[in-house]
Amino acid sequence: MASGATPIWNAEESPASNLTLACPETLELGGTGSLSGTLTGDASEPIARHDVQITRTDDFGEQPVDLGADRTRNDGVFDKLTDTPVNRGNQIYAVRFGGNDTYAATSAECLTDVHGTDTEMSADQPSGVTIGEDVEVTGQLTTPAGEPVSGAEIEAKDTVDGQPPSSLTTTPTDSEGGFTVTAESVAAGQHTISFSYGGDQVLEPTTKLVKFDVVSGTGLTLEPVEQTFAGEDIAVNGSLTNGAGEPLSGATITGTDTVGGTTTDLTETTTDSAGAFTVTVPNAAPGQHAVDLSYAGQGSNKPATGQTEFEVKYETTLTLTGPDDLPTEPEDVTFTIKLTDPNGPVAGARVVLNDGGTWEQGTRTDANGQAAYTKPGVSDEVPLRIDVTYAGDNAHWESSIHKIWKATPRYALTKDKVRYTAGDLASLTLTTPNGSLPTSIELKPYRRPAVAITPSGNAETAFSQTMFRNSTLTVSTEATDRWRAGSRTFTIKVGPQINQTLVGSYGMSGETYLVRTTRDPRLDAKVLPARPGRCAKAVVQKYVDGSYTTVKSTCRLLDVDSMASFKLIVDPRAGAKFRMRFESPADDMNIAGHGEWTNIRFTN
Repeated sequence: MASGATPIWNAEESPASNLTLACPETLELGGTGSLSGTLTGDASEPIARHDVQITRTDDFGEQPVDLGADRTRNDGVFDKLTDTPVNRGNQIYAVRFGGNDTYAATSAECLTDVHGTDTEMSADQPSGVTIGEDVEVTGQLTTPAGEPVSGAEIEAKDTVDGQPPSSLTTTPTDSEGGFTVTAESVAAGQHTISFSYGGDQVLEPTTKLVKFDVVSGTGLTLEPVEQTFAGEDIAVNGSLTNGAGEPLSGATITGTDTVGGTTTDLTETTTDSAGAFTVTVPNAAPGQHAVDLSYAGQGSNKPATGQTEFEVKYETTLTLTGPDDLPTEPEDVTFTIKLTDPNGPVAGARVVLNDGGTWEQGTRTDANGQAAYTKPGVSDEVPLRIDVTYAGDNAHWESSIHKIWKATPRYALTKDKVRYTAGDLASLTLTTPNGSLPTSIELKPYRRPAVAITPSGNAETAFSQTMFRNSTLTVSTEATDRWRAGSRTFTIKVGPQINQTLVGSYGMSGETYLVRTTRDPRLDAKVLPARPGRCAKAVVQKYVDGSYTTVKSTCRLLDVDSMASFKLIVDPRAGAKFRMRFESPADDMNIAGHGEWTNIRFTN
């Protein structure tokens, strides 16, 4: 300005500057936001190369946080500042320009809402609450990921029918985020318990409402009536309580019984010290009953009513008779059924018989309540169960009966040989009817300890055993509800094993030994099983006129090694043919057996 000129404005009143500021509207906790702005003067003239100071104030900070300074560019813009808030909530960013020789100081603010971790609150729902009870409500505070929030303060208030709320005592959440609030001695009305969590620097606040009603009326409850029989006195039991659930004693209960359109007054009764009562329907008629009971109310206890419905019919009894025992061979068998109720036979009723399989037969009872049916082809080979059912009618309850006629076990033994020789490995298979499984199987050789065979657990038991003596196989079955006890013994015959040797060295012609006429051939034998002192018969046959004829049969006692010898002493001519062998007669130990023929032809 030229000297002596009049100034346009007073230096103490510099023109105002203009400051605009932009920051993120929202930011996730832990995120970084950028701040930018523009500093201008008169006519939006940029104020370049000047510092602006930035601070941040949040909901949880007592003093503003100095974020430093940023310098405007030639266009008046500043945008080099970023910030990462450490708390959730409203973050107020303030930017201040301190002024210069040309422009006055100015400031601006912007708001960023920093969103922390959400929280969720759950609480159980009370039900069936009555006056005077302490109502305990449990809940849990978690994050949406299900992580518990522990140590959090929960505020709870109970509002009843819109009245001013009352605060409830709470405790901090436990390690699982759980909390418990108790509303003591609740009043009647609709309760709304509001739970709230105020949040912290990291966690967002949340709320939860739980509503429940507290009843105030008198309660008359009735127990269900079980199956009832016509002609009997039927007890209807119940209890009476006041609005707080306490028993009402000495209260008068009246009632009516309606059946078939006819209503009858029942004898009134009085509740006992526990509030319990019993009203009796005498000599109940068949039909659908509706029993209505009521309490007239007294003083602060309101009237109450209750109803129970039940069906009444006559009890029925079925009897079933048949043969004492099933026949051994298939034949027709007659079964007799009788149906009665307390008044006597029930005529014209349809009863159904079945044997649990494909056979089923329906028939009707006669005037005596009886029905008969003849089942063909019945035998004791398999158990027979007869079920009889009666479906009931409008006046009679259903009934059923069953009876089992036991079967007689049957056994069969299969052998791999008709007869065995001592030392043979016998393969034996014992079969029994399905359902009649043997409880014991015992193989006993003559004069030897028995061998126990383990049953297979099904209808067939296969096993092997080396045989030396005549044996018995005994199978036994214990009685069950479907099978009689039974047993059977099979005899397994075993012949002796006779091993023969012609002593000496001889030529052979096919299976014939060639013996010089000057020699007396000797045949040795060993008998299994060992039987020293017993007779083994040596038999000699001569070939005459195209066939062998016995010329000698003599006993040779077996020695201690169960061996015997026989020497053929003859004065044969060359060409004479003989054969000889040892034979063992039958006894209790073995059936008869013999060795193979030893063929001899004498030569010069």
